[in-house]
Amino acid sequence: MTFVLSRRCIYFQQWMVVSVAMFLLSRGGRSPTAASSSLGPICVSASAPPASVVRNLARGSALKMMADLSGGLPMEVWKSSVVLEHIRAQQQKRKAESSKKVLQNLFQERGIQGMWTGCSARMVEGFFSGAVLLAGKETLRRSLMASPLVTKTLSPAVIGFVAGAGGGAAQALVMA
Repeated sequence: MTFVLSRRCIYFQQWMVVSVAMFLLSRGGRSPTAASSSLGPICVSASAPPASVVRNLARGSALKMMADLSGGLPMEVWKSSVVLEHIRAQQQKRKAESSKKVLQNLFQERGIQGMWTGCSARMVEGFFSGAVLLAGKETLRRSLMASPLVTKTLSPAVIGFVAGAGGGAAQALVMA
């Protein structure tokens, strides 16, 4: 049960950090509806990507790396340690230690700096995955919102859900 709760905490914490950061980054003086309606349909030229795509690539990278540095990575290290403890306990036919005990052991063995183990690799991964996720999601959302047929039949929430799923799929393809 504690393993499930810690995983939920990680996802909630990352969602909160990304949501707040996206809100702060989006405060450029225009409302989201004005920004999306003034852009019109997305045209991809062979010479250079649109400025909005480049901007979303940069924002996605920054947001993912901020989320990892501000608590996502320590929570991931803790979660991974709990999973490894359960695997070892199962192999050795013993009772696994609790999540709290695993966290205490992490602090005793590695200290607070140990919670950021693998930070450089995580930053490289976050740079690419965050960029592709946000740029893919926003490009798909703008393309869907530009279609009168889609906006007539689907609510903005459904369009956002579809765009988020598409961005996640693009991220999974790039990171695989």
